[in-house]
Amino acid sequence: MALNSGNSIGKAIGELEVACLMTHFFNQGLDLSQACLNASQGDQRCKESIPFIAIYVQKFAGGAPNFPIINFLSRFSQQFNATLLMGQDFFQGLTMLDFKQPDCVYPFIRASAWATMLTTSKSSDGYAKLLHCHDLDKLKSNNIFPKVQLAEKMLTDSWKTIQNCLKDRSHSESHTNKCFGRMAVRTMLFLTGKQKFSREGKEFESLESILEAFTEDMKNPNEKTQAAKAEKSYQ
Repeated sequence: MALNSGNSIGKAIGELEVACLMTHFFNQGLDLSQACLNASQGDQRCKESIPFIAIYVQKFAGGAPNFPIINFLSRFSQQFNATLLMGQDFFQGLTMLDFKQPDCVYPFIRASAWATMLTTSKSSDGYAKLLHCHDLDKLKSNNIFPKVQLAEKMLTDSWKTIQNCLKDRSHSESHTNKCFGRMAVRTMLFLTGKQKFSREGKEFESLESILEAFTEDMKNPNEKTQAAKAEKSYQ
């Protein structure tokens, strides 16, 4: 896909595919401007978003060479055959969201917002319309930000849990991606007050209850009990 993009013969691709291209370009040693130029040469459906996607990958995707957060989002999106665009305004808001916390850039809060948009069928003219820039801005407000801090810690700890499970091969990558993806979406819908749009049709009373649900989902590495039941709502 990267080669096709550079030769302008590839199929039209969306934002997550552009992010995957960016990981390839950065691993080749291209700088930000070169990566954006190369990504813009193909038949992209999201040319206006490319500079912001590039910055996102560079700053919030977990770092080279694996860029694990982009890898997770790519695999998670495959469950939904996600084709909706999110648009320049959303990606600009997501990338430039400044929590004014020099010790943390909140990568998992950002990934949760992206994952949530990948799951939605709420759309207009080919664009996902579940989360908006004002929803992202609310995450910085004084009354919500303490919950955002707690959510980032919970997501970070849960990410470490699934990485350990993959390392010791106690769980499959498919299972861990689904469990973490559900937790990420549940968290973002809770923080933005949009749980009524959940594909599960379920609302959680607290972040702690979302963490408990993730723990229960993770107990089933064979995906045949509670985690599998929850998955049905995401198909």
